[in-house]
Amino acid sequence: LQRMDSLKSAEGREHVLSPLSFQAKLRQSDLDHCVDFPKYLIHSKLSSLSIQLTRPQLELGHRLALAVAPNTEVRPLFPEYRPLEPISGNAKQWWRYAVRCIGRLNRHRSWIEFFIAFQKRKTYLELYKRDAHAEGAQWLTKLKAPEREELEKIEGD
Repeated sequence: LQRMDSLKSAEGREHVLSPLSFQAKLRQSDLDHCVDFPKYLIHSKLSSLSIQLTRPQLELGHRLALAVAPNTEVRPLFPEYRPLEPISGNAKQWWRYAVRCIGRLNRHRSWIEFFIAFQKRKTYLELYKRDAHAEGAQWLTKLKAPEREELEKIEGD
């Protein structure tokens, strides 16, 4: 409670960074074009720096740091194409995987991929229509469990 009171200024605001007191020396060159030395040179001395956070502010900072932190987890590129067999003895499948990945990265697709995407879209539209409108339209049947799983699989793709 005392810490919270010390954070509040006269106006009732809370400060994360307490008001600072420091010394600074500014040196400015008279020349318009400085090549060998800087135009402005500032030296400062900061005797103390106080940062005080409340628990919610600390938790928010931690969540932000986790969200911004780089993802160090290594995942395969386009796992849907990746062969399940080991590399040795299955070179043809792994080369096919490499070519498909490069094609996806360069936005060049094969006709087989267009056809598979067309089939998935056609199946998805039918399943979605039945899932979304089966109650209002008697001519549509409700989805069965395997069909619902297929719909969710396509939506997750």
